[in-house]
Amino acid sequence: MKSLLLLSVSIVLFAGGCSSTYEHSSRMTIVFVDDLNVDGIELHDPQCTAEFVQSVLGSPARIDLDGRMLRYTEHGIDLLFSRDSGLSEIHLNRGFKGKLNSGISMSSSKQEVFKAYGKPLDEINASSLSRKNDERILYRKGNTSRIYYGDHGLIFWFRNDTISQIVPFEGKMIRRSLKAGELI
Repeated sequence: MKSLLLLSVSIVLFAGGCSSTYEHSSRMTIVFVDDLNVDGIELHDPQCTAEFVQSVLGSPARIDLDGRMLRYTEHGIDLLFSRDSGLSEIHLNRGFKGKLNSGISMSSSKQEVFKAYGKPLDEINASSLSRKNDERILYRKGNTSRIYYGDHGLIFWFRNDTISQIVPFEGKMIRRSLKAGELI
């Protein structure tokens, strides 16, 4: 645990990435990835283009949205690029092996998310869940729900009480080296 804390602190202090001149957000979410070398891939760095990411990660399993979505399905990661500001969202899906710097992973429960980032201020049944970006409001439609934590740069999607997708929109990804016998 000490090594993970030390690694987290050293990552926040590291100024690298796609561009050494890129300014980091104060609400840095760090996505620890265990099975893919993602070091240096940062959100909102104009130099973190789809071409740059493919030079680091290799060819994705699929490319969608006119080349703006790279799907690394075998690793449970989709990367969405804007037309002008580089990588804009990371979608962590089923099969993602790793966790956020808060300790939340795809196997975490809805209650663990609420404990880490705050309980919803309200719960609202909605006819649609897209573009529901009100801070800490849990929107529900059937057995699917979504909560936005803008202060942390995160969106969580749930099916029943389990996470179905985590969407960091601030922060960066790093590869976490596991020691023998260490659990994720």
